[in-house]
Amino acid sequence: MRVTVVNHISPEKSVIKTSSIDGMSGNNAFADVAGLSHSTVVRKGSGFLDAKGRMILGFEIRVNYVLNKNFLMRWNFYDKLSTDFFVFEFEKSGKVKKLYAKTWLLRFHSPVIARMLDSGVNKLRIVGKEGYKDYDKFLQIVHGVDLALNEAVCKIAKRFQVEAITRKYETAVLLVCHKDNLDLFLTSVELNFPTVLRVLLKQVKTVEKLKEVVQDMKSVKMSGEIMKQLAEKMFSFVPKDLHLYSNKYSKC
Repeated sequence: MRVTVVNHISPEKSVIKTSSIDGMSGNNAFADVAGLSHSTVVRKGSGFLDAKGRMILGFEIRVNYVLNKNFLMRWNFYDKLSTDFFVFEFEKSGKVKKLYAKTWLLRFHSPVIARMLDSGVNKLRIVGKEGYKDYDKFLQIVHGVDLALNEAVCKIAKRFQVEAITRKYETAVLLVCHKDNLDLFLTSVELNFPTVLRVLLKQVKTVEKLKEVVQDMKSVKMSGEIMKQLAEKMFSFVPKDLHLYSNKYSKC
């Protein structure tokens, strides 16, 4: 809850604020009083009282999050709750929607957004299949809300290099594939799950096993990261004392 006391002669506003609605009840004192006292308000010429000695107060309730009936928290990314935020902007049928997320948390989780902020960019217009609801869910999960992941959220996480989400999604899919007896190596390549493939390749101990693993893989579906991991595994079987290039020159 924020209570703003209007000053008629000064552009600056004095604010009394409390951390919750409960703080306004029971004659409790406000949690914080910024630069305002009774003597300041009633002083002649202070600007807080009009010609008839009346004071104008503005009340504002800020909702940071809500709890549903299952006590699941949903953060409010739909209102400007601070001055330090990153904006995701969406336009559909001429209507613009925005999501406002605190920069410090996005900076911590996403090196991509961190570089954008460092270059002075704090707003991003989103175009593509992943839309407003997908980004809302993405931000909820980044902020610690326990929601089920889906492919759309995973794509957003990959776009901004939020590894905490991509790893969680890859692990969930891996468990489903294991339950359905699907080939985990092929699945990790087709779905571009480098973290899963890295773990699986650690279990490959021989060249023969590696050949068996890659024989059904299609290189056209491989990302650069997947190819890099397979190449590194292949070269790990090359003896360290083997010289791949010769520097010997015949003497004339």
